[in-house]
Amino acid sequence: MEGQIIQLLTEAMNQHRLPLNVAFQIESMDAIKGLIADGMACGVLPLGTVMREVRAGTLIARRIVNPPLKRTLFLLQPSTRLQTEARREAQETIERSVSRLAQSFAFESVG
Repeated sequence: MEGQIIQLLTEAMNQHRLPLNVAFQIESMDAIKGLIADGMACGVLPLGTVMREVRAGTLIARRIVNPPLKRTLFLLQPSTRLQTEARREAQETIERSVSRLAQSFAFESVG
């Protein structure tokens, strides 16, 4: 996941001809959150990985809006499973729910 984020940030910064200063990359999510909570670092992480800490008030999260960063998500299914009507309906429900969530204000104000 971290590799995807650094790639996304690098591309955005390159488009604006700005440098990206990454002091260090850490694989352990607990270590990253600990460094941030201790005031030793800041980070760019998916909201879902820090939502508990944001709700508890130990971290503050702000959405990056300029430039807007976008990530593509994929709905994966086993290729060996038969596509039934029930699976098709479930897939459509998931797609509608994710679309509504992405357009909601839940992603606008998180801290």
